[in-house]
Amino acid sequence: MPAKDISKLKLGPIGDRVMYENALVRVWDFVVEPGKNKGWHRHDLPYVIIPMTDGDIELESALTGDIERPKGKIGEPVWRDAGEVHDLRNVGNASYRNILIEIKSQ
Repeated sequence: MPAKDISKLKLGPIGDRVMYENALVRVWDFVVEPGKNKGWHRHDLPYVIIPMTDGDIELESALTGDIERPKGKIGEPVWRDAGEVHDLRNVGNASYRNILIEIKSQ
């Protein structure tokens, strides 16, 4: 898929609710129901994802148009660098949930 014009995208929040926040981190709860998508959002900070459920998901990059199909394991952290603008689609048959931890300070 081609890259998107980011200036024309309506960017939403990274997660559904902030569970915890201090000067160093922000922790999000993140759920996407089957057949739904999260919506376009930007990651200005590096972050760690901890999958809480199995999931069949796709990440579409607005910057490159590439579609990634990550296969995380429940409870195993995944590091992601800052700078990505993407949408997450749940292409599976069950709810997908993760905990996302943004790193504010290094």
